[in-house]
Amino acid sequence: MKLLLLAITTCFLSSAALADDSSKSSATDSHAVNTVCPVSGDKVGGDMGKPVYVQYQGKTIALCCKDCVKQFKKDPAKFAAKAEAEAAK
Repeated sequence: MKLLLLAITTCFLSSAALADDSSKSSATDSHAVNTVCPVSGDKVGGDMGKPVYVQYQGKTIALCCKDCVKQFKKDPAKFAAKAEAEAAK
């Protein structure tokens, strides 16, 4: 019985540690390569509210809103290139 309780406690603590790691990874989303939405051309974090982040080929791309995610997914290479070009300026 003690062994069973120990196993359950260990699983619980392990899952709590994994949950903490996932929240840390979302904090890195704010390190996007761009400040202007490559889909709409609007400033990220401007009038549209909090930005939405997508990952593409290991890079974080910031979009101005959820609506732009659909457009981004239709041609991610095109919009990622726009974001990187804006970041290079």
